[in-house]
Amino acid sequence: MALGARMAPFGGWDMPIQYEGILAEHAHTRMRTSIFDTCHMGEFDLSGPTAEADLEHLLTQRVSTIQAGQCRYGYLLREDGGALDDLTCYRRGKDHFVLVVNAGTLDADAEWIRSQLSPTTVFTDLSPRTAKLDIQGPFAREDMELVLGLKLPELKYFRFADVVLADTPCVLSRTGYTGEWGYELYFPWEEAVSFWELFLGNDQVKPAGLGARDTLRLEMAYPLYGHELSTERTPFAASRGQYVDWEKDFIGKPAMVRDRDQGVPQWLAGLQL
Repeated sequence: MALGARMAPFGGWDMPIQYEGILAEHAHTRMRTSIFDTCHMGEFDLSGPTAEADLEHLLTQRVSTIQAGQCRYGYLLREDGGALDDLTCYRRGKDHFVLVVNAGTLDADAEWIRSQLSPTTVFTDLSPRTAKLDIQGPFAREDMELVLGLKLPELKYFRFADVVLADTPCVLSRTGYTGEWGYELYFPWEEAVSFWELFLGNDQVKPAGLGARDTLRLEMAYPLYGHELSTERTPFAASRGQYVDWEKDFIGKPAMVRDRDQGVPQWLAGLQL
């Protein structure tokens, strides 16, 4: 609020829609570095000898080929193919995974996932104790390193690493929802304000709200759950079959195959202006 944020309810949270203004924040993200408060996102930990097989059944993306230190985007579907959520699956070890899910679907996701798990897969909701900030923009790395006083690890896109930043254990992920170079940073909840203030100590880093996040992702044709994705249809119309491994079985696959082979009444199409 001290930064002039215009607040609104979102997914059960009071979230900043904008600070300086959506267009200004959009442009700054494309040209320099912006920081987004994304603490509303959910994180689920799944581990055990059957975790991989259970996730393979639950998710549209291939899980078995995700390497430790890698993450992959995909969908969580109902039996009828309706999209329950879009999410990212992180592999922390041989039998250890983390799912990052949307705030508005967190409770329903947890209930559905738990109902599909084997007895030997352990499910833990990390959301109440996990904070998340997205630092996005072409100078994100340079601006983060300046305030942290260290070099960040070399990470390819959709790779992550455990790091210690400002004496705090964190997960640094080369991912984002803007289409720019950047990071998603996960760390203990109690350090959220400290990290927020630390990064804003660099004058080149400016806060951005959900409004700019939405325009940035729309410019990149990234879907948003509750808009392009919903339980009313399969995600095929929004993604044309991307983020789906057709060679494996998963919940909702028959409906996805139907839409792929027979077509859908509506397609999500971009306009070039």
